Amino acid sequence: MNRHRTFLIVSVCLALGLAAVIYAPMFSGKIPFPADFVFDFPAFAPLIPSYPLLPQTNIGDLVTSFYPYRTIASRTVHEGALPLWNPYMLSGTPFVAMAQSALFYPANVLYYVLPVSMAWSIGFILRRVLAAWFTALLVRRIGGTTAGAIAAGLMFAFCGFLTAWQGQSMSDAAIWLPLICYSVVRMHEDPTARSIAIAAFAFAMPVLAGHPETAAHVTLTGLGLAIFLMVFKPKFSFISAFIGSSLLALGLAAIQIVPTVEWLMHIHRSLRQQWPAPPLYSILGLVSRDIIRAKNAIGLLMPEHAAYLAMMTFVAAPIALVRSSSRRFAVYFTLAATAAISIAYGIGPGYSIVSHVPGLNMLKNDRLILVASFSLAVLGGLGLSALEAVETQPSNRERFRIVLLASAGFAVAFLLIYAMHEIPVNEVIESVRVPRFGLLLLLASVLTVGLKVANRLSNRVFVFLTLTIIALDLATVTYGAIPFTKPRDVFPPFPLFGALPRNTDSPFRIAQAGNAYGANFEAMYGYSAISGYEIPLERLKAFISDLTDNKMDSVMLTTQGVLDSEDRRLDLLNAKYYVVSMWDSRYLEFRNQPERFRFVHTFGDTDVYENPRAFPRAFLIPVSGIEIIENESDQLRRIKNPNFDAEHCVILSSMPAPDVTAAPAGPASTTPNVEWVVNRTNSFELNVSAVEPSILVVSQIDYPGWKALVDGHVVSLTRADYAFPAIFVSQGTHHVRFSFEPLTFKSGLALSLLAGAILLVMILRGTDRSNPNRL
Repeated sequence: MNRHRTFLIVSVCLALGLAAVIYAPMFSGKIPFPADFVFDFPAFAPLIPSYPLLPQTNIGDLVTSFYPYRTIASRTVHEGALPLWNPYMLSGTPFVAMAQSALFYPANVLYYVLPVSMAWSIGFILRRVLAAWFTALLVRRIGGTTAGAIAAGLMFAFCGFLTAWQGQSMSDAAIWLPLICYSVVRMHEDPTARSIAIAAFAFAMPVLAGHPETAAHVTLTGLGLAIFLMVFKPKFSFISAFIGSSLLALGLAAIQIVPTVEWLMHIHRSLRQQWPAPPLYSILGLVSRDIIRAKNAIGLLMPEHAAYLAMMTFVAAPIALVRSSSRRFAVYFTLAATAAISIAYGIGPGYSIVSHVPGLNMLKNDRLILVASFSLAVLGGLGLSALEAVETQPSNRERFRIVLLASAGFAVAFLLIYAMHEIPVNEVIESVRVPRFGLLLLLASVLTVGLKVANRLSNRVFVFLTLTIIALDLATVTYGAIPFTKPRDVFPPFPLFGALPRNTDSPFRIAQAGNAYGANFEAMYGYSAISGYEIPLERLKAFISDLTDNKMDSVMLTTQGVLDSEDRRLDLLNAKYYVVSMWDSRYLEFRNQPERFRFVHTFGDTDVYENPRAFPRAFLIPVSGIEIIENESDQLRRIKNPNFDAEHCVILSSMPAPDVTAAPAGPASTTPNVEWVVNRTNSFELNVSAVEPSILVVSQIDYPGWKALVDGHVVSLTRADYAFPAIFVSQGTHHVRFSFEPLTFKSGLALSLLAGAILLVMILRGTDRSNPNRL
């Protein structure tokens, strides 16, 4: 077995071993899932499991967003379709265009072939292994020893940032940073077709992983490395190769980029918003081992301030500057770590400069701690490699430089730990998470390095001690960072929803008032909701802004908004059932208004009420009821007017012309009727009977990409009542089909298929001139 293969096997096995320790509860059938975020809501209180639910950081997004997203994707793919549209949240919203759906991220294929809970669990281990392996490949490529490369991989893969954000799209995007840097180095040394293909793949993955902000951070880090290498050793072949790989990467990711760009033009979020730097004391997160609570003992917010680095990192990273063979890379990653820390914590000019750069100033740049953690891990691996390369009798000058640099790193960590220790705390935390334990690990690290410099340890013993200290350090800080749950308690059977009908002949939406249960929970049980936790479309937000909480990244109805509303907007949104908890101070008002809220069912402390005035999901309004209002603000004011007769009137911007391409209508009907024939994720079909020429209004938020066919002929869509797609139908009976076929998805798919074909040819036919044993 050659050295290359041995290195790969050893690095993967060590990462797997450490991951197996951290995720040991998986082997007893549990899955990493913070179930407390489910059972913490009133409606789920009667279902709280008998075993204790452990504390966790503020990772509710796993419950309200990522697990539901993966479930929706899995459910739809198993039905034989791609979930381009999301009918479950926010009164209908794009799915694939919303980046965090990550529908085409290769690792998410697991959800399309395995049960969701199994794919979810495997993903946690897979991220750790890939992050460790990619980092080890990079460090080995730039001159690190096998042990140094493996140590760097562990230090990055199990750092505080990746631990705190595990399971979210941010960590999916972050793990590709080392492969990006590896591909840039490889392409600079050997700009072959295969190197270009690897770089294109690496740069595309963070975008497909679903977190544009992290994708920007890792891409800029890779770009910075490319520029640095060009300054160090200019090569025209490298410039052309880098440009080619960038274009290929854009092509590969186009299937996500193009729909997302369109989505960004329609959402309720300002792309000019600037995020402030975190408080300076949050830099203590670099040494704080207390990362399992939403707010730890010294007041750091988790996961926002989680940044823990293995204590060996502080001692070994500065030593990377000693070794001449890899010094240029040590310089780059030192600059990258310094810049990232400066920007992330608002220290020095870094944050001020970035805040004035268009595009960069709209990112949450405190998350550049990712780049700092990765850079310091790489430096740590190079530093340990330099110690391994120390001669049996190093010169006094070399020994002095190593001791000086290691002491500087030790001093920084010691001062941070001391500052953290001086902060008074009011709670008892685990012994392995107190500052004192971190100090012991720091002392063990500096002692091991000191003994190696003093020539008291052989390389074999030094490597064993180093990897043992790092593994012990990271295992004890990472274990328990995410709680484990029995699969039956991940969105357990919910009697509250069990009382609602399950049929497709009359689809409806649920509207919860207040916070009876978590956002997006309806999707987990196959129901559609008016509200949702995700950046909403601007049209929905404006339509019911005064009935919801004032949040940028969600639409959640307030009890006051529901009860005090006198117009028909919620009825038009197909709010067939209201859910309200008795914990809400105004819940009795629902029972006292039976004409608006017809009591259906109680489960625990939560009531369900039927709304007898709710409009169906699709309905007809005669053309005689058309009101033409060109200005959208005026349309909205008219809709909000309690005197607006929504059952007999419809607001349009202009009078629709009858579609002459439509087939002749069927026999005239005596009663207007809309019958649901088929209701799928991306399409639905209706049998429509119109007594007179009418406007067919569909109660979902209007968005580009929807097409309508009447009796097999394409017809034009218009927008009705400010928010909804609508079509003209003539008198008689018709078969109507709506389908979501966005041009942005089709064009993105075509570009990605083309780029994928080119990439495949380059991999199969490319010539790699590098040494097969050279990583």
